[in-house]
Amino acid sequence: MNWHRLDREKTIEIINTVQNGTDLSLFNPKTSEVKCASLPFYRNFLQYRLTNYASLPCFTFDYLGNGEKFYHLNGEADTIYKINEQAHLNLNIKTVMPYLRFFLDNVSIDDGEVYLVENTDDLSFIDSMGPDQKKHLEDHFEAPAISYEPTLSAFIVKCTLYFMGILMHTSIRIDNNGVVSILDQTMLMQSHLHSEIRQ
Repeated sequence: MNWHRLDREKTIEIINTVQNGTDLSLFNPKTSEVKCASLPFYRNFLQYRLTNYASLPCFTFDYLGNGEKFYHLNGEADTIYKINEQAHLNLNIKTVMPYLRFFLDNVSIDDGEVYLVENTDDLSFIDSMGPDQKKHLEDHFEAPAISYEPTLSAFIVKCTLYFMGILMHTSIRIDNNGVVSILDQTMLMQSHLHSEIRQ
């Protein structure tokens, strides 16, 4: 994602707008940074990233906004679905994968984070695997494949997800409104090592 750092005047404007009507004063323009990035699946909303460098450790909040309305990405799928109704969501064969990445990056579940694995090099634990495990992974790993099913009015993404130490082959349904649901999943392999996806 290509982030653009806002100048001081725009930073003050965004911080004031985001904090307007709340008792929160989490961000001070003197000690905070605001960046924005365009998203290919939204026509009139940008993603804004606000970082407070005055705290230890520093913290970051992400928002979606159109310059007037801003919505905090709070980890809930319903927040994204609500935004989709206003942001003129544009899903097609080219934008559905960026949307899925965005969705998984910004939706939390109780048991941990779900990562989309597009390449085995994304897995930090692969360097600790034995030759047989590596071969099994390389032989069975499938890169994401996208299709559109007119009868479902939805895209089907066949991909690999990493969740709680398990790699899974998964079919994900994404309808034209951006609602994401998992249709089926089968285990590819299990890692007993704590892992993170390489960014």
